[in-house]
Amino acid sequence: MRTSTEFRKIVFLLLALFGFFNYAPLASAGDLNKNVLIINSYSQNHDWSAQECEGLQKAFSADQGVSLCIEYMDWKQYPTEQNLEYLYNYYKYKYAAKKIDMVITTDDAALLFALKHRQELFSDAPIVFGGVYKETSDVLLAGVSNVTGIYEQADPEGTIAAAKKMVPEIKDIYIVHDKTETGVIFGNLIKAACAAIDSSIVLHDLSDYSFEEICKIASKLDNHSIILMDAYNLDASGPSLSITDFASRLCKTSAVPVFTTAESILGQGPIGGSLLSPSLHGQMLGNLAKKILAGQDINATPIVDEKSVYYSFDNSVLTKFAIPPERLPENTIIINKPFSTYETYKTQIHIIGAVFLLLMTLILYLFHTIRLRKKVEANLITNNEQLSALYKEMSASKKILRQNFDELTAQKQKINKLAYYDTITGLPNRAAFQEKVNELIKTRQDTALFFIDLDNFKMVNDSFGHSTGDKLLAAVAGRLCEIIEKEAIAFRLGGDEFIIICPYYNEQEKSEQFAQNMIRTLSKPYYIENNYFHINASVGIVFSPDIPSSCDDLLKSADMALYHSKEAGKGTYTFYNNAMGEAVLKKISIQNDLHKAIETNEFMLYYQPIIDLQTGHLSGLEALIRWQHPVKGLIAPDKFIGIAEESGKMIEIGTWVIKNACHFLRELYELGYRDFHISVNVSAIQLLQNNFAALVCDVLTTENLPPDYLMLEITESVLIESFDQIISTLLEIRQTGVKIALDDFGCGYSSLTYLRQLPIDVLKIDKTFVSDILQVNSKDRIIGSIIMLAKQMGLRVIAEGVERPEQITYLKQYSCDAIQGYLISKPVSKEDITKFWAHNIFPTTSTPWLPVETKTS
Repeated sequence: MRTSTEFRKIVFLLLALFGFFNYAPLASAGDLNKNVLIINSYSQNHDWSAQECEGLQKAFSADQGVSLCIEYMDWKQYPTEQNLEYLYNYYKYKYAAKKIDMVITTDDAALLFALKHRQELFSDAPIVFGGVYKETSDVLLAGVSNVTGIYEQADPEGTIAAAKKMVPEIKDIYIVHDKTETGVIFGNLIKAACAAIDSSIVLHDLSDYSFEEICKIASKLDNHSIILMDAYNLDASGPSLSITDFASRLCKTSAVPVFTTAESILGQGPIGGSLLSPSLHGQMLGNLAKKILAGQDINATPIVDEKSVYYSFDNSVLTKFAIPPERLPENTIIINKPFSTYETYKTQIHIIGAVFLLLMTLILYLFHTIRLRKKVEANLITNNEQLSALYKEMSASKKILRQNFDELTAQKQKINKLAYYDTITGLPNRAAFQEKVNELIKTRQDTALFFIDLDNFKMVNDSFGHSTGDKLLAAVAGRLCEIIEKEAIAFRLGGDEFIIICPYYNEQEKSEQFAQNMIRTLSKPYYIENNYFHINASVGIVFSPDIPSSCDDLLKSADMALYHSKEAGKGTYTFYNNAMGEAVLKKISIQNDLHKAIETNEFMLYYQPIIDLQTGHLSGLEALIRWQHPVKGLIAPDKFIGIAEESGKMIEIGTWVIKNACHFLRELYELGYRDFHISVNVSAIQLLQNNFAALVCDVLTTENLPPDYLMLEITESVLIESFDQIISTLLEIRQTGVKIALDDFGCGYSSLTYLRQLPIDVLKIDKTFVSDILQVNSKDRIIGSIIMLAKQMGLRVIAEGVERPEQITYLKQYSCDAIQGYLISKPVSKEDITKFWAHNIFPTTSTPWLPVETKTS
């Protein structure tokens, strides 16, 4: 009975957390018209559910009048009536006051649940389903109205046909699927497909074997056999496992190619096949739902019977089994191809070539025009001389003279346009801007200069090509020309930079109104080549003659103001002031000093003790960098780390920290101190190094240290940069025995659910949660829940910022593993660590720092 109660509490807490993190409104409160509920049969970590849901969200991404609510039933993990009862009560509570306009379901369990409870839970809303085979949906929907959807259709026929072409000697096909409803249907589809394509092929159904037995069978197959797998999450003996993990293990042991119809496991070992795309299926489902929301009669809308498949194969597996590319089906997508500079950058190479040819053509045309102009001038001189000589004898023909004059004028206009106007936007260019500014400086006329930079424009160029980027620049120029007053002039300096000069502007309020209108106008979507583009603009504003010395000074001041707009989060405007120049000079000074700080030994490491809360012993030290500048004194890390990352010095500084921390760790190890670790903070820039894992191993080898004596601490913010690459690097480091800790948890971007994806050993709770122990009511403290859930995930928990004994008492109640903070010690030098430890001021294995409670009988 106690286990059941605890189970209910945990499930209800998880459902609440999932609901909080997955409620994803797509429009502001003032724009919402329709509420659409998406119910997924499986968990957020299930590949099919995650990608199908992603496709749905993509389909609705441009609809400002729709609010999406996303739920996960986690049916594979909890396939019980008790779970359904909890879901019923949870949804009843959550959506009691919300009218649901449509329910979208993915896979069988969600459809069945929605059909059963839509009247009492979901406002009797229409249902649009996906991810369900035709055989199942026809049974579930018999006699049911107000429902439509899209059948899920795998393509075993296409996969088997491709396999026969790629491996002509096939005689036996071994089918791998589980005994869930989806798995059984998949097995039946394969049998029907084989009967239709080649009845001589012998089928072997492995659904009654455990995954260990399947791997053993696969390792002994001959070259007349292949394996075809999909829908495998439960083996015959009952354990649940990830299909991607099983696919990887199976393919490593299999002696023959493993074909599949599942997109999610391509790249994990299978050779490929005709793949069912959950993302494409989700987009098709979302587009169908949008038609129903727009007013199309759902009962008159037939269920869509269309396959969401495409051919794709893994080049590394094709090479392994010596299958030539000419045996592949037409329009096949091949992944993991060897790197080819031309194939990778083909579009860019073509664009560069075209631009080069265009430039050469323009240069040749310019030379031709100049030569033509000189020729015309020479002809005019000759004609003038001849006319002067003949003037007394005859009158010149006005018609001929006018024609020559018009030709010369036209040539001058062409040359002037090339010299002073941008060819892409038609706006005046940098040369024209410099002339105009010099004119304003001479007259000392009151003028406001707006320096505009388009945020994230490079992403458009990189993703859609320079041709699309040029059209976007032209569209931006058009909007700028529409909003400026008659006396104002818009210029394009180059790239994605524009300048607007507004004469007679000398009031900040008027300039603010203009800047706000300009940012608002430029942020509206652009429709170019069947795509909508959303860009923002950052603006720097400077008044002339406040900066009267030169055009370069005026532009530099505007650029500083623009830089502050970028720093403030982009999409805003900033007025220049003298303090900006001082801030830039200060930043440059720190950047210059960083280049020699390592060479002159200006950096040092301080260490803060970490105490085991249960034993009272010292369990670790966190290494913290300090910069003792010879002139400016002690500089805190937050004053130079960001500048180091921008200037490229972070890798060198980070390497220095790891080497020195490990060297000190070796000194302590040789003095006989054991059973502790040193933590080192690493940044995203370090983790993105291709050789970072090798660097850590080399340092440990050089110092002859056990890997588990070193812990690398990361913050949640590093995961924003190249998530997959950083996770891969962390996995590689963790395999060596080095521990990984997630630092400052709670002040960043992740959730407790998100922690499951991270290869970490330790969770360090941010000090803001520890401070709440003393400042908020007991019912509002969430640190205890965080500790319990982290423990259930197998993580060691360290609380940061402990400063009061009352906090220790609370943390002990929830079995927190370790603490650090000023109550124990502030960060101190390595000399102090060695001295204190030698005199038992810091705990040894026999002298606890904290009192240990003694149990009495």
